[in-house]
Amino acid sequence: MAALFGCQAVSPELAKDADDVEVSIEEADRAFLYSQVDAARLLQMARPAEEAVPPAHLYVYNSETRELREIARDEVPGLSYGDNGLLAVSVETHGASINLWNWNEGDVDRLELRLDGFSARLVEGDAGAYDVIFAAKEPAVFPLCKDKDYEIFKARIVAAQDGTAELLEFAQLTHNDVDDTQPAFSPDGHWIVFVSEPHGPRNVALMDAEGHYLRVLAPSAETSSYFPVVLPNNEECLYVSESNGITEFLICGLDGRGHRRASGQELKQMLFSWDDFTRHRYLMTDIFAREQSLRMLLDLPHTLDLLDLVLLAEWNSPMLKQYRQLVLAARAERVHNQKERSPKITIGGFQIVDTGVLVDESTTDPGDIPAQGFTRLLFTLSLPLFQGSLNKAIKQRDMWQEVVYSQTYLNNYNDLVQKVAVAYTDYSEQMARAAVLRRILDLNRKRRFLWEVRVGAGKELPGRLTEAESYISEAEAALTEAEGKAEAARARLLAALGVADMPPFEVEAATLDWEALPMEPPPLEEIQALAQINHPELARLKFLELRAAAIRDMGAPSARGQTSLDLTYGHGSEHFFSPTTDDYIGATLSHTLPLQKLGVDKAYREQWTHEMMAYREEREQARLDINAALQETEAALRRVTEQFEANQDWRRVTAEKLRLSRIYGAERVLAARGDRPYDVVDQIEAEIDHLNQQLVLTGVRAEFCRHLAQYYTRAGLGRKLLEVLALPANTELGKGRSVWLWRSLEVVMDPDKRDQVLRLCADQGISRIYCFVARVENDYYLYKHNWEFGYFLDLCAEQGIEVYALVGNPQWVDEASRTEIGSLVRSIVGFNARQQEGKAGFAGLKLDVEPHALPGWRDQAARARLVTAYLEMLDYVKAVLGQDGADLRIAADVPYTYLEVPVPGGEDALFATLCERVDELTLMAYLNTAESIVQKALPCLQVAQEHGTPLEVGVETTPNQPEGVSFADQSVEDLVMTLEKVYRHFMGFESFAGFAIHDYGNLAQLIERSHGH
Repeated sequence: MAALFGCQAVSPELAKDADDVEVSIEEADRAFLYSQVDAARLLQMARPAEEAVPPAHLYVYNSETRELREIARDEVPGLSYGDNGLLAVSVETHGASINLWNWNEGDVDRLELRLDGFSARLVEGDAGAYDVIFAAKEPAVFPLCKDKDYEIFKARIVAAQDGTAELLEFAQLTHNDVDDTQPAFSPDGHWIVFVSEPHGPRNVALMDAEGHYLRVLAPSAETSSYFPVVLPNNEECLYVSESNGITEFLICGLDGRGHRRASGQELKQMLFSWDDFTRHRYLMTDIFAREQSLRMLLDLPHTLDLLDLVLLAEWNSPMLKQYRQLVLAARAERVHNQKERSPKITIGGFQIVDTGVLVDESTTDPGDIPAQGFTRLLFTLSLPLFQGSLNKAIKQRDMWQEVVYSQTYLNNYNDLVQKVAVAYTDYSEQMARAAVLRRILDLNRKRRFLWEVRVGAGKELPGRLTEAESYISEAEAALTEAEGKAEAARARLLAALGVADMPPFEVEAATLDWEALPMEPPPLEEIQALAQINHPELARLKFLELRAAAIRDMGAPSARGQTSLDLTYGHGSEHFFSPTTDDYIGATLSHTLPLQKLGVDKAYREQWTHEMMAYREEREQARLDINAALQETEAALRRVTEQFEANQDWRRVTAEKLRLSRIYGAERVLAARGDRPYDVVDQIEAEIDHLNQQLVLTGVRAEFCRHLAQYYTRAGLGRKLLEVLALPANTELGKGRSVWLWRSLEVVMDPDKRDQVLRLCADQGISRIYCFVARVENDYYLYKHNWEFGYFLDLCAEQGIEVYALVGNPQWVDEASRTEIGSLVRSIVGFNARQQEGKAGFAGLKLDVEPHALPGWRDQAARARLVTAYLEMLDYVKAVLGQDGADLRIAADVPYTYLEVPVPGGEDALFATLCERVDELTLMAYLNTAESIVQKALPCLQVAQEHGTPLEVGVETTPNQPEGVSFADQSVEDLVMTLEKVYRHFMGFESFAGFAIHDYGNLAQLIERSHGH
């Protein structure tokens, strides 16, 4: 079998009968031993070689015949396939080339290119064929092209039996205005990862092997990412991330999510390769430590729990010779050492400890030491510092020990292991004790709430609240003490490990399913506020429901035989009133938390036992209370349902009331004339009063429904409770909702923020996003980040959300801005044109110009000029879209004051004129009460109805606005109820297009504040 390596020296003289060959390595490592080739030349192929660095030579060594032969100079091997061929990249002073090598024939053919990144894979079932991808400037491939940026190209190279090679199926995969470099195939050949350099930090991107399905995996405005590779599982990408001078390995999924560290070492320069002989993916990299560089090889197995770094030491390197001499000197000294401790030797900032098992005591010549054994045993990194239960802790720390050692070294230092084990045990016990006390405190707080409800119902004396407060104070003090001891124990553990810090890790024996525990009960003041409902039956129903919720939150067990309310708790499949569900908390604490095993002392065990007994007593009382509450609640629900069964539709009741009111007026006139008896009038008046009562009760029920939804949304119960109450959900707000997204670049570049936006849209019924795409500090969003925006639009389309491009500022009314406007509008049109078939584009253009914000608007003459310029700007945008044949709808933001702004030379006001100039309007009705919104928006909606122009009603959530403008100081429930009231006034208008909320960031904060997250 042949082996390949690079070397700076002239071809060495080898004796075929020599017992030891210095340049050879194991066959499993063939083709991956690199000499000190300049890292820049190795990884950036187009850069010229440094004059101080001698050219590299490529040798092939046959381990069977022991023949070493030079096959090329100035070559660095890139990838090897099978037993017969090697596909390599040639590094030259003025460029680079792809070469197809044969082990026996040498150079077969050459494709001259300027490359920046290269990858290849053997075509299955087609001997001698390789699919290759590489990054090159277009003039290198198409000589008539101007000098442009690097793009990704794909080709197939087929080697014939006669020693020639042919280039087939040549294609360009990327087409843009940024540099695309460092491409790499996935092992299965379905994906290509590469680096995009959009005139700023480099980002890792992904596409399929045909150049489709572009997405950014590692976007960042501050961090550079490079040298990506798809791992052998074909589901994850490993890449290098560099930020603030710190370089590390990161891993993420091919969907751009789940970014995590793969190594705690500071790394530099790496090159991936695929070895068909061992079927492993290899990585070549340098690790720097104290001004010394150790060349490393990273073998990425199919299981990625822990990555082992193995040092590849060149047998004739000065470092290894130095090590041999130090080992012999230390061994001679150890003979006189009675403690028989293995000496520690520092090389390149790493501690190396002699095992005493590989080198004979009589050895005196460093050249006689077998180097291969040292490579496999002495230079293995990242072994656990100690065995047993501490392995998990070491892995969870996600740290790498910067020390090189062997198993014998660990055995000789049992005192260190014992010290760390003692510190770990102490830390575990203190963490377990804190977990127990934290649960006791939680139970006492829930018990206090239960007693508050029972005191309010007259079933407990007020003194029980004082008793509950004392229990809580005692538990808080004990918890504070335990947490202090746990922190001290953690400090001792860090000292024993010899590290400065480590991320916290869970104590294995004290794991509890905290997420599955009941939610926190609503605050008492909210319960008291809810009690102000002016209807006795509903108030009683409210109290019974809240008491049942309080008992459930206390962790009450199942109410056997009572399944009338089939309410799903959380997102699970169990019912919190299920007859088959056992007491979750009691089972968890009694079966999964063995206190004696945790080392909790007797006093704490007794305290815990006492708390559990008190809890079980209250649990039995809770059984009785919850049964009674369920029966009373069921009866109350029946009465309420029967009472409103005939008239649950608010609109129908309202229409009937209006009809009767008109009849009532006519009948009163007739009765006054003597043409009708007054008893008919009295009967109609009685019916109208009855309808008024129904409307009042419907409003009370809707208010009660809102409070129930507020309390139970976090547990997933809100919608189910509304169904039980036979009430409509509060999310029915008309024809749709929109939201402004100003900080769009942060969202499209961050997978977590993308998910947050999409999740909020789903929760709040938002079906349209106005996404800002204009220029910020010379950063043209769609030119530099078109992949990220395209992927975001695809995700929105999958969720049924249409996206409008949000642009504009008041200065656009100036004619000098026409060039900027045209360029930006064309970039949006071009973005849609570049989107491949089946991919989403922008559905419209959202113009947020607002000329009323400019100085001079208050002056009548200046305002007339601004209005004229504003309308001319709109005509210019429409003309640009018409020239490019773009099918984009134009929407504009307008205030309700435009109803009174005249248009020079026109008969209509500015608002009516805009209804004719654009496709859609959004009314900035920035007020925070239903009455004020209806008052200002209704005249605008009537004008829009006359012109057939869709009109959204916009509301504001930005804080620090004038009084009466924003919902920032209210809750999201208040916002929903207000929009619902407005909807009832506008639902009969065909031009009413729903609501628009300004803006996403402040809406998200409003929801967070409302739900107490």
